[in-house]
Amino acid sequence: MSNVIAEIGLNHGGDINVIKQLIRQSKDSGCWGVKFQYRDIESFYENKFEVSDVIIYDEIKKNFISIETLLSLAEFCQALNIKFGMSIFRVSDLKKLDVIVSAIDFFKIPSAECLNNYLLEEILKRNKKVFVSTGAHETIRVISSLERYKNKITLLHCISNYPSLLGTQDMMVISRFKSSGFVSVGYSSHDNEWEVCLIALAQGAEWIERHITLSKDENGLDHSSSSVFDEFVKLVKFSQEYQDILGVSNHRPNQGELINLQNLGTSLYAKRNLRT
Repeated sequence: MSNVIAEIGLNHGGDINVIKQLIRQSKDSGCWGVKFQYRDIESFYENKFEVSDVIIYDEIKKNFISIETLLSLAEFCQALNIKFGMSIFRVSDLKKLDVIVSAIDFFKIPSAECLNNYLLEEILKRNKKVFVSTGAHETIRVISSLERYKNKITLLHCISNYPSLLGTQDMMVISRFKSSGFVSVGYSSHDNEWEVCLIALAQGAEWIERHITLSKDENGLDHSSSSVFDEFVKLVKFSQEYQDILGVSNHRPNQGELINLQNLGTSLYAKRNLRT
C-alpha cells in the first residue's frame, strides 16, 4: 500500500474556509496527510529584482498563513485524524515554526533546496518524518549528496515544471533511488494528468504527493497541475490497492473464472452411445 499527501500549498488564496474545505476533501478521499508551505515573505523576497520574483511574491503573499493560523489548522487536522505537514525553505523559517513544532507531523524540503544538507540536518533534529523532493537536480548528484541520509528520509522523485508534460517524467529514477539503497521513495506530481502517478506506483513509489484544488480553472500558479476531489478519490484508491493489483507471478484461477470457463468454454461430446 502507498500513501498519498495532498499539497494545499498556494491553492487556497488565503481563504480559511477554502483551506478547511480542502483539508476535509483530502481526508474524505483517504489521504494520509496534507501539506502547507511557510516562508517569512518580507525577508524571503525583500529584494525583488526579477519579474518572476514579483509574480511569485504576489502569489505567496496572497496565500500566506500566519503561524497562529497554522497552529489552528494543525489542530483541525488532528481532530480529523489526518497528518499535518510543512514545506520549509530556510533554517530561519524552520526556527520560527519551533513554537508549534509539536503540532507538525512531518516536514518537506522542496526541490529548490534538495541539496541543502544544512537545512536537512536542522530538520532532522526535530525528530519528525522528512520528505525531500528532487526536481531540477541530476539524479547522480542527488544520490551522492543524500545517500548518507538514505535511512532517515523519504526521497520524492519530481519534475519541476508546472505542469509537467507527458514524456518528461523519467519515472525510472524511482527504481534507481530504490536500488541505490534509499529505504523510502515516492513521487511528487506536477502532471496535468493524475494517472501519471500510476506509473510511479509501478516503479515502486511508496508515497505520492499531488496538489489539491477546488477547481483547475482558478487563477494561480499551481491549479493547472493539481487534482480535484474526484481525482484524489481515484488516486488514493489505486495507491491503497496497488500491491493487490500487482499480485503474484503465478496466477491460480479464482472461483469466478472457473465458473466462466465452464459456462463459456467448449468441450468434446459424443453424438451416440460409445458403449455399443
